[in-house]
Amino acid sequence: MTIRTRASNPTAPWSEGRYARGVSPPRCPACREETPRRAYRVYKHRWWVCARCGSAVRESPARAPADHLPGWIPLPRSLRVDPKAHADPSTCWFRADGYLSADPTGTPYEGEPQKVRALLARLGLRSDGAVLDIGGGPGFVAAALAQEARRVVLTEVSAHIVPFARDTLGVDTRTYDFQAHRLADVVDGPFELVLSRYGLDHCLDVRRFARDLAEVVPVGGHLVVAGFIAPTRGACLVSALEDSAPRVLWSESAFDAAFADAGWLLRDRFDADPPMLYWRPHRRGFRLASLPWELAPGPLARDVHQHHPGRCYTRGPLAGASEPVGG
Repeated sequence: MTIRTRASNPTAPWSEGRYARGVSPPRCPACREETPRRAYRVYKHRWWVCARCGSAVRESPARAPADHLPGWIPLPRSLRVDPKAHADPSTCWFRADGYLSADPTGTPYEGEPQKVRALLARLGLRSDGAVLDIGGGPGFVAAALAQEARRVVLTEVSAHIVPFARDTLGVDTRTYDFQAHRLADVVDGPFELVLSRYGLDHCLDVRRFARDLAEVVPVGGHLVVAGFIAPTRGACLVSALEDSAPRVLWSESAFDAAFADAGWLLRDRFDADPPMLYWRPHRRGFRLASLPWELAPGPLARDVHQHHPGRCYTRGPLAGASEPVGG
């Protein structure tokens, strides 16, 4: 899949567009340089799209347009920013109303273990060794893999999830923040298989993560990313009214380059999920309300689908790299 930007070089006309008044764009998390970029705005978020690599990074103002109106005006809750969710987005991802249940039936995680097992079989990978599940959510997949794996470790950043997965599902769970922790300080390697399902959309430095991961995976070990969210207009619009959203939408070329630089060899490409339209049928008027953003000019092509690329990498020999930590 190609990068869905109007142009892929820093001299493209749109890359010279003006930034929002008084707002400086953040450094591109993929290029790590002050390359030209342009903002694409949706209701609650601003996405900065890099002219060099096509990746997009999110900024979220503390107030949405409706927050400037008096509080007594009856408006849908989605039109105002939830301060608690704004400070801790994990409160949006994992709620107590059925998400955290020992039985995943009826939750978004129903069927997830079977789906992961089918993917591993399609890739020809075994899960009977040491398995690391990065950002694995409530732990249903980790608990299922623990039935055949020699050892399974789950990492999560959410304070709601760590005690649930550990105490309710009996999974060895560690608190891990992409931005704050070094992976080898949190988990004891080595791991023959590492899984990440949409967790790296919240990592602001995939290059550093790829290097950190190489410290706990031996040469020949595998990483399955299933998947990450590509930078399309639909990917930005789907969270227009949500307080939580991915931190970064990685272009496929930038994502692959980050792991290649850390000594990971690309083994396979796949679609983690089929392309999906951004609007949600259960929300009446959602697409109608989003049409101005969908049709507005901007750096992203008018692709209103969400694309979910997947990758399988093999840990290759990297000059100067230390052997996996642990034993």
